[in-house]
Amino acid sequence: MKNRLFIVEGVPCIGKTSTAEYISKLLNENGHKTLYFPEGAENHPADYEFDAFIGNDDFKKFSEDEQAVLLKSAEIKKNGYVISLAIITGELFDKVIKYKIYDMLEWDKEYLNVLKQDRKGNCIYWTSYQ
Repeated sequence: MKNRLFIVEGVPCIGKTSTAEYISKLLNENGHKTLYFPEGAENHPADYEFDAFIGNDDFKKFSEDEQAVLLKSAEIKKNGYVISLAIITGELFDKVIKYKIYDMLEWDKEYLNVLKQDRKGNCIYWTSYQ
């Protein structure tokens, strides 16, 4: 088999991780070498789970010292910077977190619209943003 990329997508708690693990295991058992990256894995090649995107104009609003820190973990893009939040701390982290990819809403607003959970924290169903 030539190189293939399988991406398993779906709403929270539907079994994406289990499905991806099953596909990887099945392919390995049939002689195909696979690389499995669970969502949120630090070395995931296509996941920006703990990254921020700061556009060129917004980047200029940071001080020179802050820009130097941000550039240490930046992936430079045409229209801005993808910044790994893993090395950002303190007040700078507080400034950058509002640019976080995926989670632009404050958590106290977002969780109400994404997951409904039972008392044990198990996912019951997913709702769309209102």
